[in-house]
Amino acid sequence: PIDSHLSKDELLATLTQDMQSRLAQLAHYEQSQGNRDNQINQQIDTIRQIWTTELQPTLETSVREGNRDALYAISLRYIDNVDKLVKQIQTRNEHRQSLQQNLQIGALLLTIIIMLAGLHEIQQNVLIPVGQLRKATQQFGKGEDTSVNIAGYEEFNELGDSFNQMTS
Repeated sequence: PIDSHLSKDELLATLTQDMQSRLAQLAHYEQSQGNRDNQINQQIDTIRQIWTTELQPTLETSVREGNRDALYAISLRYIDNVDKLVKQIQTRNEHRQSLQQNLQIGALLLTIIIMLAGLHEIQQNVLIPVGQLRKATQQFGKGEDTSVNIAGYEEFNELGDSFNQMTS
């Protein structure tokens, strides 16, 4: 927050320091891993150049001499460039969000495929052999001659072989 009791020079120094700090933070953020984008970096450089060579000197002159027209014209150019930067960052972030959504959809599909494969595995190697054993047990209980041919996990194969030995 800017104190309204500051002198023009103190106000100018505060504004200048704030702007330079913001530009430095933005540039630092854009240089961090995963944020490097040549177009965005060029736009930040353009904004920094406009600030350093045009807006800041005009701001100083305007504060001292009261010439607001020149400041207004340069401010519009500066704001247009800031808007362009914001749009570039927004586009990049929307692209990242789209990639993230696609990754989540892919992970969900992969999870569903793995679950279906697991269910198929259980069906083939557990439920079908257990059903065959139940059916054979019921037939054996009725006195019918029966045997089982179980293809599943090794334990079910052994159980089927033991059942066949018992019934013979």
